[in-house]
Amino acid sequence: MRPLVLASLFTSLGLAAGCGSDGDADGDADGTESATDSSTGTAGTVTNASATMSSSATSATTASTSNTTNTTNTTSPGSETADTSDSADETDESGPLPSDCDFTETFDLPDGSPWPAYWTPVGGIETADIQGGRGRLVPTPGKYALARLITPVDCADIEVTYSFEFTDPTTQGVGMYVRQNGGYLALTDPVGEGYVSFVQGFMSPPGIGMWREREGIEELIDGNEAATVLPGVLYRARMRVTQIDAESTNLQGKFWPDGSPEPEAFQVERIDSTPSIQGVGGNLAADAYNSPAGPSGAMFFDDIVATAAP
Repeated sequence: MRPLVLASLFTSLGLAAGCGSDGDADGDADGTESATDSSTGTAGTVTNASATMSSSATSATTASTSNTTNTTNTTSPGSETADTSDSADETDESGPLPSDCDFTETFDLPDGSPWPAYWTPVGGIETADIQGGRGRLVPTPGKYALARLITPVDCADIEVTYSFEFTDPTTQGVGMYVRQNGGYLALTDPVGEGYVSFVQGFMSPPGIGMWREREGIEELIDGNEAATVLPGVLYRARMRVTQIDAESTNLQGKFWPDGSPEPEAFQVERIDSTPSIQGVGGNLAADAYNSPAGPSGAMFFDDIVATAAP
């Protein structure tokens, strides 16, 4: 989802600037990224070993290490493992997907507590705890410093609101995945897939974009929409995902300073037709990313509410 290496490295490798880079001025998602590392899937023990890049414009890739992943895809006790393939098989296009769309997270726990047990770490996490009644998330430093926790919210047409705060948005980004299949990049089986509205300050322009993870690779869909992103400011965000027909989904997102009136219009709206992400439920996933240009800083989440999309 984010710049895998600095622009100079793209130049030296002859790669077109893609998603998460300062290029892509034409607004097309002409770059894709993936990462390979070794992960235990538990908070604070994920070690990033190497990264793999690919570009749809050049099909160039870097060599990755032969390390394999130990990431576990288990859900918390008392909850069932999300199985999006079964959901898709059982879904009749003429009827609605079985839905469990109601979810609320307030992180009302003592400082230093872990995220509630129904949030499952799936990769890239250096720290995941509670601070000041909010969920703190710090990615493991590396070439693709992405921290992710998931929780089952099996809902295809879904709307999610949440609060977030950056410590340094010039090197950071946050997002909330929906229709997420439980995977983490290309490091798990299955590999990661889903849709996310992603807010960041390190790309050009800074602002908000709609992304998909497809076959373990995160891709920006038709460019970012410019918006101001400041450090130490609490923001609210809203993402809405609705199935248009059997082959396409409408993706909408916006964010605004907490305490200010919510804008009526969505800042970004895209339509996507990736076959494997149509009409499926799965998981909600909190993502926090640190650019290689900066240190591994903290990001915060709070007041996450998921409901069926209106």
